[in-house]
Amino acid sequence: MTCSNARSTETPAFPELLSPLQRDLALTRNEAEARLAAEKIATAVERKAHTAAGSAYGGSWFDADSGQLTVAVTRAAQADAVRATGAAVRLVRYDARQLDAAKKSIDAPSAPAGVASWHVDPKANKVVVNILAAHRDDNDVRAFLARAREVGPMTVRQISTAPRTFAAGTVGGDPYYTGNVRCSIGFSVHGGFVTAGHCGSPSAAVYGWERSYIGILHQRRPGPRGHLRRLGQLQWRRPDLASARQ
Repeated sequence: MTCSNARSTETPAFPELLSPLQRDLALTRNEAEARLAAEKIATAVERKAHTAAGSAYGGSWFDADSGQLTVAVTRAAQADAVRATGAAVRLVRYDARQLDAAKKSIDAPSAPAGVASWHVDPKANKVVVNILAAHRDDNDVRAFLARAREVGPMTVRQISTAPRTFAAGTVGGDPYYTGNVRCSIGFSVHGGFVTAGHCGSPSAAVYGWERSYIGILHQRRPGPRGHLRRLGQLQWRRPDLASARQ
């Protein structure tokens, strides 16, 4: 399976992602459409490939260069069955259950401030621990890494700053603001949240509890108890880069 640059007449699965893809990845519209089409195929292939790999499954990832899903397997005997689903294959040492177990073991102890995060990286076939470069020699960081190495495959990456959120989340009951009006989030939905219709008018800018910009109110639907509004196309980016366009 390869990704063609020819423009498809089929509507992309998520047409609202075309502009962000073009902007963030410096793609043309044709390239963005091809990328979405390839990812849609890869999503469908992943389910079949996972089943074909069985207990040898070591995770998967989308390769943007080839436009193809790559599946890690721990046994060569499963490789042909996985390839038959349309995925590329990489032989690895650890399966997904071993990687998840290693991460879960690291989850237990409390991490020092110098450890920013950790996650399973199927492409590396290891648990990646991100530490702050300025704290790499701290005794508590060294002790944490020593414990992590004892529980399974692990690699360390140094980063300059710890990850942080640039916008408020969408937790039911949390406050948000439209201008000087304070309202509460009803509940989260795909792409935003639902809230009471009297909280603002369509296209009103919405700010989180800590006053960061998170999107706009853009849709009104009648209901038996009034109106509900949905916040659309949240961009979890710096507020100055967030797109409010629908």
